[in-house]
Amino acid sequence: MNHSAAESERPPLELATPVQGLVLRELEPGDAQTFVDWALSNREHLTEFGGEETLPPHTVEDVIAWVCTLRERDFKPGIWLDGALIGHVTVSHLSYARGRTEELLAQSPDGFALGYGLALARTGRGYATEACRALMDYARREQGAVDFYSGTFPDNLKSQAVLERLGFERYKATEEYVSYRLLERVAL
Repeated sequence: MNHSAAESERPPLELATPVQGLVLRELEPGDAQTFVDWALSNREHLTEFGGEETLPPHTVEDVIAWVCTLRERDFKPGIWLDGALIGHVTVSHLSYARGRTEELLAQSPDGFALGYGLALARTGRGYATEACRALMDYARREQGAVDFYSGTFPDNLKSQAVLERLGFERYKATEEYVSYRLLERVAL
């Protein structure tokens, strides 16, 4: 793997979940075609609410670049069920998360962003919830993460339900986007 210097110090990520056969495994350049096949076969589902800009990397070159630019506080494993790629989940420090994060960084300089995508045929079974929970728990243990942000498009009720099951609370909503936050209190 040709990851950055910070990444090379971290062992490859592989996390079990409580669901039989469901694991999170760090994507490698050799997984690029598998990821592209997954993204393109689920294109309609993955872009249903936000259009093409919500489609994850979907060329072999883009996927390789994406998985090779991991940073120390950037986790984006694939979601694998019985050895088959069914999705991806990301937890990234806000300083290099996608989108506009300046305002969030000002109020939470050590916050993390959560994102995920799952194959349509695998929705409704708790896989996204368990994958997010496993990666967030990892970020808590390894990075001391206590402040998480995520969001969905207003009509994406299934994604909102995932966030609510994880304990996120809605803190801001516009016609275009619904923002969620999970701030865990740390005992002193």
